[in-house]
Amino acid sequence: MSRDARDTPGPHDAAVPRDAPGPRDAAVPPDAPGPRDAPGSQDAPGSRDAPGPQDAPGSWDEDGPPHPLALRRTGRSEQEPDRLPEVRELEALGWEPAPEELAWVFLPYVWPPADRTWIPDRSTHWAVDTRLDGHGHVTGVEATPLAEAELHDLDRETEELLDALGLPHRPPGRLWLLRPVGPYPAVGAVLDHLRSVARERGVAFRASPELLRLTRAELATLTGSGPP
Repeated sequence: MSRDARDTPGPHDAAVPRDAPGPRDAAVPPDAPGPRDAPGSQDAPGSRDAPGPQDAPGSWDEDGPPHPLALRRTGRSEQEPDRLPEVRELEALGWEPAPEELAWVFLPYVWPPADRTWIPDRSTHWAVDTRLDGHGHVTGVEATPLAEAELHDLDRETEELLDALGLPHRPPGRLWLLRPVGPYPAVGAVLDHLRSVARERGVAFRASPELLRLTRAELATLTGSGPP
């Protein structure tokens, strides 16, 4: 028997509120406005504060409101985070879910406030039990939602890494989304640039004070709030 908390069993979305479209219904039509000028594509009030100086500690926007699109839906969904309709809608407006790699655990904390936002996490994380016979053939699959205690275990490593970096814990119950900064067309391209700079300077790609300082300084440069 194997147990994988990240597999999606594809459950029905009966737990989604009646007026919440499923992932396929949430697609934005082809003529939808672009990410910068579409209605609702702006950050929630207070999330576009000017970035602080290069050595500012950053923040988790503890008192900031979620993106306005998140207010259209409430209630627990049986979808996993990346399949939530509001995530799909925000992706169509130029937002991307923050990376899940533990090396980037601090990324939303130091990302420019004008290009980060969050929504309430109303998703469900699933555990999938797969039964195998003696020949390795699948004989049954059972999916169950992770219990609160199991979800806390998933967060524990993140909290320990933030402690080691001297950063506060993330506010609970949030999904972070980012927009690309500088000349890069996607968040992934920004991260590739940061990895390249880290390699050039001999900084290992892992959550560390060195990678945190490099990332903060390079983001400040890309946004024009730090030295070139």
